[in-house]
Amino acid sequence: MLRDLPIDTTQLQPIAMTAAPAPLWEWIEKDGRRQLSGEQSRDRDTGEPEWEVAVMVRDGEGNPEMLKVRIASKDEPKIPGEFLPVPFDGLLCKVGKSKTGDLRQYWSATGIKAAPTSSSRPIIGDNSGKAA
Repeated sequence: MLRDLPIDTTQLQPIAMTAAPAPLWEWIEKDGRRQLSGEQSRDRDTGEPEWEVAVMVRDGEGNPEMLKVRIASKDEPKIPGEFLPVPFDGLLCKVGKSKTGDLRQYWSATGIKAAPTSSSRPIIGDNSGKAA
């Protein structure tokens, strides 16, 4: 059973982009095996193409943790830039069991807010736990 958990992004600061958004590809079963279909995955509710955004957050002890966040959007999501804070709209974490029975986290967002002002700096080396 999956459960949607809304995330207060102010508690995850900084969330830093680590790579440009990439299309999320659809997997299919063919001849008893899973393989890529060659088609971009689409959101079940909206039908819009899905994108994956790789980000880094600090865990409760200040260590970096990598997350991949899905965003459904007709166009590639606009990002502020690599290693800059990413202001997500509607960030959710779904928690469920994988096929092997392990607990998994599935991250998604409804979008990315407008890019920060030009005064934003990369957050690499900032040990304060707050966005620059």
